[in-house]
Amino acid sequence: MWLVSGALKNYYRVNSTLPDRIIVFRDGVGDGQLETVHEHEVRQLLECFKRVGEEYKYVTVTLCRCHCRFVSHCIV
Repeated sequence: MWLVSGALKNYYRVNSTLPDRIIVFRDGVGDGQLETVHEHEVRQLLECFKRVGEEYKYVTVTLCRCHCRFVSHCIV
């Protein structure tokens, strides 16, 4: 989570304030991994936020059920 804390410190340096909200898109989480993500990654994120001096209240993990494929057809 050092990337997140570094990004927050840089944001504060540039803007003299921390963001109101943080949205983290976490790709590749399956139904069977939700508990692991909650136990490890969400806890690490919340601890990281506290270390930089802000107490964000909510963390949401969203699953994507979209299996779209984009196919390009080139006619020469």
